[in-house]
Amino acid sequence: MKLRKSLFVSFVLHLSVFLLLSFWVTRNQFSSGKPSLVTVEYVSGGFTEPIEENKGQPKKKSIPAKKAEKPVKKVSSQKNIAKTSDNKAKTDVSDRAKEIQKQREIEAAEELKKKMAEEAEKKKLGQELGKIEGDVDKALEDSEEETGGAKNKSGVAGGDPLSGVEWRVKPRKTLFFPNIESKIPPRYKTKGMSYALKAKISFDKNGLAVKVDIIQSSGDPAIDSIFFSELRKIRVEAIHENRIDEISKTFTISLK
Repeated sequence: MKLRKSLFVSFVLHLSVFLLLSFWVTRNQFSSGKPSLVTVEYVSGGFTEPIEENKGQPKKKSIPAKKAEKPVKKVSSQKNIAKTSDNKAKTDVSDRAKEIQKQREIEAAEELKKKMAEEAEKKKLGQELGKIEGDVDKALEDSEEETGGAKNKSGVAGGDPLSGVEWRVKPRKTLFFPNIESKIPPRYKTKGMSYALKAKISFDKNGLAVKVDIIQSSGDPAIDSIFFSELRKIRVEAIHENRIDEISKTFTISLK
């Protein structure tokens, strides 16, 4: 009984001390404001085994996730294409303009060359007409001398050699007609031989033959040349109107 009583007293005493100490510690912990350090013990053995098992295996490298690629914008490409097309179009227009300018220069040069040729032809024609007119005047003077000073209105004996031809507006009288037979070389003057040539002659307002076109040849180029030169010496009466009159006639020479 005493033992039990002593144990009970001892238990009560220890319990009271424990409660007092616990109350004191708990009160001082919250009143001091200082954090309490709590030590937690744990056994690390349970976590080492899986790590040791994986030591022989290569570590897997973490691959960062690919960023989503942004769609490529084609605006700049389209702009470049449009710019290239525009530059090409401008180049084509420039080349075309250069070609047109070059063509115009060529046409202008050809036109100038043509005008110069026409002027030279007119000058040459004027000189020839002046010579022909001088020859005609001389022939008329010679004709008057042969007739004893009497003027032969037709310029030739036996009537007007251009009678019967059709004139454009009004017939003109012939003032002078060359002696074509006298211009034929002796080697062509075979007895009974004849030469015929058809020509179209244009006369200006002064009565000069400004143009002779051979429509039908005599068959001999040398005879054609003589006809051409002599027919240009024909002179008809002048008119007041500024016009060109044309006639077509077949001229025949019969050698006796």
